[in-house]
Amino acid sequence: MRILILLIAFVMVTCQQNPQTGKAYEKVAEELQSLNDEYAAAWMNGEVEKCLSMMTPDYVNYLSYHNTQNRQAVEDMFFNMAETNTIANARFDRKELFVHDNMAYEFGYLTQDITPNSGGETQTSRSRYITVFKKHEGEWMFHRWMPQPETAPAQSKEEISGELAGIYDMMAEITLDWDDEKAASIWTDDGLNMPAYGITQNKEELLEFVREIALNNQWEILEYKPLELFVHGDMAYEFSLFEHIATPNSGGETVNTKMRCITVYKFEDGKWKWHRWMPQHYMGE
Repeated sequence: MRILILLIAFVMVTCQQNPQTGKAYEKVAEELQSLNDEYAAAWMNGEVEKCLSMMTPDYVNYLSYHNTQNRQAVEDMFFNMAETNTIANARFDRKELFVHDNMAYEFGYLTQDITPNSGGETQTSRSRYITVFKKHEGEWMFHRWMPQPETAPAQSKEEISGELAGIYDMMAEITLDWDDEKAASIWTDDGLNMPAYGITQNKEELLEFVREIALNNQWEILEYKPLELFVHGDMAYEFSLFEHIATPNSGGETVNTKMRCITVYKFEDGKWKWHRWMPQHYMGE
């Protein structure tokens, strides 16, 4: 009971420290909208260097249709795109914004008209995206980018919330009593673990990684606390705080780990599954 009360207090204090209303929030929202607008203008003008200057040094593209790209790969792709195409009417249409300390998470739609310079018809591209902004040296910058093709709605938000809660419960059970088949069933086949502190892992690698951690530790707390959930079509984007306290079976000190996470779910084979997980260590209270 004491542990539960402490965890509830932990989440309540965090939400109070990061209100999603008020002048401070509105100021960040305006700054990020200006950044989006400035980026779109530079992109249409073919000013690749200016676009790159708005990104953190460790910027990463997580493309649903391509391998994960580091900043150098993004730079190469952008220059090629600018040389071979003319971009017009690029605009970001924000639908949701969640601000947490020096990080901000935005969901919306990017629309742009793309005309090949070699000739051909103009194609209007509309994709849904999640952008992670980070305050770097006092300025908001693009930090992570995850675009996905637009699709039709699958379920209501209320129905999805219930299913996602079940996934949390199942993952906790699996961690305490490991089951390879159950662990694999909650991830999409192309699932990725994309931690800020390590290398991106595919489904096979991430399951082996989690299996080793689960079996080699004794768990005192394993709590995943959702803060915000945005649902768009067959994708759901959740921002959460994750805390676990574990003691190695081999001996050693008990470690309390806190992370803030983006979990991307995908509706696949008739049910919601984990599709992307992006944890970052968090030292806040």
